[in-house]
Amino acid sequence: MIKNHQIGGPDDVKKILENKNEAVIQGIFPTPIYINKLRRNLTEEEFNFMSSHLYKNNSSNKISTNFYILDNPKLINLKHILEWHLNFFYNNIWSPNLPSKIYITQSWLNFTKKNEYHGSHRHPNSFLSGVFYVKTKKNYDKIIFEKSDYQTISPMTNNPNPFNLSEHVVEVAANDIVLFPSFLFHSVPKVTYEDDVRISLAFNSFIEGNIGETLTAANLKLSKCDQKDLESFEY
Repeated sequence: MIKNHQIGGPDDVKKILENKNEAVIQGIFPTPIYINKLRRNLTEEEFNFMSSHLYKNNSSNKISTNFYILDNPKLINLKHILEWHLNFFYNNIWSPNLPSKIYITQSWLNFTKKNEYHGSHRHPNSFLSGVFYVKTKKNYDKIIFEKSDYQTISPMTNNPNPFNLSEHVVEVAANDIVLFPSFLFHSVPKVTYEDDVRISLAFNSFIEGNIGETLTAANLKLSKCDQKDLESFEY
């Protein structure tokens, strides 16, 4: 809060420079990103299954033909670990006051070789999204997050800070887990190294349980629908 009715006189400038004014800059509505690491190495079975999985061409790299990769019995333990991290993130940031939890909906593998990349995108029909890094090259691989709201004015700066940044770069390594709200735009820069492939496991999630305030007509009860029920449903 700035209590001075007029700012700009010599005394006001002096107070600001001496940090004696009552101006406060607050960061409001920040976007949370969760970064952690798998606390064990992938088993040989897990790594071989993912690194040798069938894939097809994507727009600028390769993507697995299976979009429910974590439902495979060989990866079920990894799925439970990733869901634990999702729920830790959810409970500590959103702090729901009604019983609810996060579960993984779809999951797939990305394969990116030299001169391939992953263009800017976000994940619809998902609450939280994430990436688990199966194989990377240290000091090379990264994920870039972009400010989602449109900036009408973008002055150039030599002093970046959380308020004037348009993108945020996270360097990643094998076994890293990165979680973020699904609405957040993100991309992967072009791979520059030779004779290797970057492998990442991406996943979406949604909420199961009871959310929202009843007295404001915002209550919502969410439950998972069995895939077999969807397949037998007649429109």
